This record gives sequence, C-alpha cells and structure tokens, in this order.
Amino acid sequence: MQQIRTVWTALDRRKQAIIVMATLAMFAGILAMSRMAASPSMQLPYAGLESGAAGDIVTSLEQRGVVYEV
Repeated sequence: MQQIRTVWTALDRRKQAIIVMATLAMFAGILAMSRMAASPSMQLPYAGLESGAAGDIVTSLEQRGVVYEV
C-alpha cells in the first residue's frame, strides 16, 4: 500500500487526473454493458398485418408469458 501511495504522490496532477478519469470510464463502461446484457432484446414480431392477426399474435404472446412492448 505504501508503494502505491508513493507512486501516486510522485505523479503530477495531469497524470493523476488521467488515471482517475480512465478508472471512472472503465466502471461506466462495465455498468453500461451489464445493463445492456440484462435488458431483454425486443424484435418486431409483425409488421403490416391486419389488426385481427396482430391481436392473435398478442394473445399468443400473453398466453406464453412472453414479455413484449406494443
């Protein structure tokens, strides 16, 4: 721990700022990737169908317990 403190104090303010910003950017990137991986991927199940056929698809999705957005 003492070595880290010695190296840190030996760095000038610019290099310390770069290290802090790079560390924050790394954690922000990890957080963003984990949030994207955890969110469900949505796909367009129908396009240009009549409302009756689209309603049948929605009913089928609800019966199967599939998460969807309209």
